[in-house]
Amino acid sequence: MYIQQFQAFIVQNEQMKGHLRFSPPGISRQHRFSREVGQTTINMYNFIVNVVKMYMETEIFNRTTLRFLEHHFPESCYFIRKLSFYAPELSQQAGNCPLTKPSFE
Repeated sequence: MYIQQFQAFIVQNEQMKGHLRFSPPGISRQHRFSREVGQTTINMYNFIVNVVKMYMETEIFNRTTLRFLEHHFPESCYFIRKLSFYAPELSQQAGNCPLTKPSFE
């Protein structure tokens, strides 16, 4: 589901770049798009947190899964912080989102 959403955002971003060549930055569609992408990123972040919790409770046994998921935390937080330039409410929704990779050893 998240793959499809982000693929659609990539297409929309290409269209947005073309539109912004003739419009000033910060138009309302850019803010709305930033909110949509940011909210999806926050939802994915929360989903990954839940999967990591399942791992910690030994409901998931594959260590590769944990390493793969762990690298998404700082990337998602960085992305949300950058999007919050256009949609400041995202930084409040993200809460205390660390830019460092947590260790679950």
